[in-house]
Amino acid sequence: MIKKIIKFFTLLITLILFSPLANAELLSNNISTKRLIPIYEDFVVTYNPPKFPVKPATETNTANLHMSEFVPEGQSIDNWSEMLTVIGNKDMNLTPLQYFTGIYKLTENVCGAENTAAQIMKENDKSIVAVMMCGKLKNGVDNVGGLKKEQGELAVYRIYKAGNNIISVFYSWRGKSFDVKDKNDKNYPVTNAKVKEYIQLSYSTLICSKNTPEGECKELAKLLPKLGNGDIK
Repeated sequence: MIKKIIKFFTLLITLILFSPLANAELLSNNISTKRLIPIYEDFVVTYNPPKFPVKPATETNTANLHMSEFVPEGQSIDNWSEMLTVIGNKDMNLTPLQYFTGIYKLTENVCGAENTAAQIMKENDKSIVAVMMCGKLKNGVDNVGGLKKEQGELAVYRIYKAGNNIISVFYSWRGKSFDVKDKNDKNYPVTNAKVKEYIQLSYSTLICSKNTPEGECKELAKLLPKLGNGDIK
């Protein structure tokens, strides 16, 4: 569902051509596995959930949008319960909060105000971390981006302003429809504990400059020429 909403959103804004994303790489250590994804002048380093393959399930390239979507092994882009999405929007004259607000309004349009909820966890001029929920689609709406009327969706977002670009990294879970006002996470597609875990993981996501990497990004930038060679241990 989020994929279709963001496509609608980007059609409302004046953009210019996007650079394509190269295939992602995995960086493994004893603590966690991270995904390394080049985007325009930068690259993203973010958490890679267990059993997520290195190659995206789908990539979208148009004049105003590039999107890579990853799902666990054994799931497909048409039938999934968990997804990692990475989006790059080039030369977008919006703040991360304005971008997220636009997604929220379009989510509300297809889910209905009573079935939509969001909470901003952290926000500044360069970045936002937020949670979005669509408990179910509103009456008369069905199959929006694969989300059916008996289903609901929850996502944890990290949205960045990188130069003139907007970069979004978000983890989504899909399951049975639920009441967004219900605090009982047994009805959610993911537990509250896991949502909190992914919020913390989102805080550790990095946006690094390819040309002038600093700090931890310096060592990671050395791996960029290896992209396309499979897993990096």
